[in-house]
Amino acid sequence: MLNTPARKVMAGVVGGVVIVGGGALVAAPASALSATNWSKIWRTEIKPRADKRYVTSADARSQFAAKSSLSNYYTKASANAIFASQDGVTALLEDYATKDDLTDFVTTADLQSYVTTDDLADYYTKAQSDAAYAAKSDLDSYYTKAQSDSNYAAKGDLDSYYTKAQSDSNYAAKGDLGNYYTKTQSDSSYAKKGDSYTKAESDAKYAPAQSVLKGTFYVVGQNFTDGTFALFSGDVSYGATLSAAPTVHVVAAVDTPPAACGGASASATNPTALAGQLCVFLRPTQNVNPGSGFQIVDPTTTADPGASKFGFGIRVEGDGTLGHVAAYGSWAVGQ
Repeated sequence: MLNTPARKVMAGVVGGVVIVGGGALVAAPASALSATNWSKIWRTEIKPRADKRYVTSADARSQFAAKSSLSNYYTKASANAIFASQDGVTALLEDYATKDDLTDFVTTADLQSYVTTDDLADYYTKAQSDAAYAAKSDLDSYYTKAQSDSNYAAKGDLDSYYTKAQSDSNYAAKGDLGNYYTKTQSDSSYAKKGDSYTKAESDAKYAPAQSVLKGTFYVVGQNFTDGTFALFSGDVSYGATLSAAPTVHVVAAVDTPPAACGGASASATNPTALAGQLCVFLRPTQNVNPGSGFQIVDPTTTADPGASKFGFGIRVEGDGTLGHVAAYGSWAVGQ
């Protein structure tokens, strides 16, 4: 086999016979070879009979690679060691799906619209949600946020309110108020705090209330007819209201006052009385009937003797002598 790209020609001379491409030509004697035109013989005899199994140099270059170009190719041994045969590939692919098998599956592009496991790090799983939250159907007995906002105050809004514990410690329950006045009852029964004087204000503004009230009286008249018993009257107000009508004591100028009226130390110029007692101290009278000529009367009931819790009346009767009839003195009533 020739190493050139030209057509491969095998030739030989055997016993005066030239063999070309499996055919045989009878050669002329050696003496005649020098006159032989080999170029013509090639064109007319050998070339037409050449074996078609051989290619030209141009055909070889277009169909085959040069040996120096095979460095970028695997040998059969290398390819067998690296790659699987078709039968081997079939066996390897038995555990894999075909394109048709994947019609019910999503592609990588399709998965771009799905979240990854990392994307779900801030989310609960279904089991966690079921354990932590109520189902929507379980919320029928609960208020929505809007309903709660409209019905209840936010915790931050309660700073100006008492807690239940604070209210219980500061206020009485409604059921405990049976012994207390309502605001209306209190307003109708008592003066407001700002409408009254404090004790200090009262003490600074007013004198202490007297336990014994004192005063004087003077009743005078004229008897114009001799032998007649003229009547004269007067009245006294205590200037305060006693809790009850007092007991009346009339102390003549010559009498010693009883204990209810201060005893011996008391007089018309130093009147006094114990609580619930009215003591009337007479100065010497003028032309007054010595019997019933001087009487203390209750103006509200006309009781004689008597006095009311507001004051008393005085009735003076003359002794029939012409001229002035007079009775005067002082009084004291104990509260």
